[in-house]
Amino acid sequence: MPENCWQSECIPRGQPSPLKPKGSIEAKKGAFGWWEAVTGRKAKPHRWDIGLEAKGVKVRLHQFLSRTGHFSSKRDVKNAIWNGDITVNGSIVKDIAYQFNSRTKPVEYQGKRLHLPDADLIYVFHKPPGYLCARLNAKERAIGKRSVFDLFEGRVDSTVFARLLTVGRLDEATTGLLFITTSGDVVHRITAPEHHVAKRYWVSAKRPLTEEAELHLTGGVTIELEVDGHTSDYTTQPASIERVGDRDFILEVQEGKKRQVRRMVSAVGNAVEHLHRLSIAGATLDQFDLNEGAFVEVTSTQLEAWLTED
Repeated sequence: MPENCWQSECIPRGQPSPLKPKGSIEAKKGAFGWWEAVTGRKAKPHRWDIGLEAKGVKVRLHQFLSRTGHFSSKRDVKNAIWNGDITVNGSIVKDIAYQFNSRTKPVEYQGKRLHLPDADLIYVFHKPPGYLCARLNAKERAIGKRSVFDLFEGRVDSTVFARLLTVGRLDEATTGLLFITTSGDVVHRITAPEHHVAKRYWVSAKRPLTEEAELHLTGGVTIELEVDGHTSDYTTQPASIERVGDRDFILEVQEGKKRQVRRMVSAVGNAVEHLHRLSIAGATLDQFDLNEGAFVEVTSTQLEAWLTED
């Protein structure tokens, strides 16, 4: 076990998850081997950098604010900007994409100076079922919701905990690989659509996947998306499928719309019974000896290697 690994005691090794009954497909996956399941296609090569603002390069305002650890969500960041609560170099800025050099122009929120942390951290996290990828409010706590950040509290420094961000999101029931970081640059590098970072999922469907359905999934299907309360149709980009059983297959996509995989499977007349993310770019969960709910710190050099792997 790596020295920089934190194993959660909430789901001990060897005990099945409440959503993985003995004899289920999840129980059989261990024998199949995640590594064999995910080897094959790799992410397209990219060049990138972390912490460019530390080198004097301009950074977008919303990325800077996300990295300060002062805001609990992207929505809070946007609202602070749109409400006129943010000043850059003494002037109110309401453009979330505004670019500036944070080393020469001070940023304030409601009159309080904001600073970037000295160093960023990146964690590989094995998300268990039943956890949301968000900071929770009192109402959500009252109805028993749990956050992935709950599994970091008390295991990392409090100043680090306040700055943690999920790199994209997995829905409450979905399990598997999730990056969690203090770097807004890392979040943008992996989640921005123009970067086409590959994500691979093990999908257990309710019914066998037909050849016709496979053709539709790989060619692109129309799904319904909701953005800021408005719905619209969206055609997914081409995907790839590797069959591993009648109802089980590995789906690779290079985009990450909300609940996209579940909606894609629904669009071809089927339904997802269980969804598990195997990999992001060249990083596979099988590379790490992690229980569900556990995490391990990795370096920016490791992450860069995964994102640029042929």
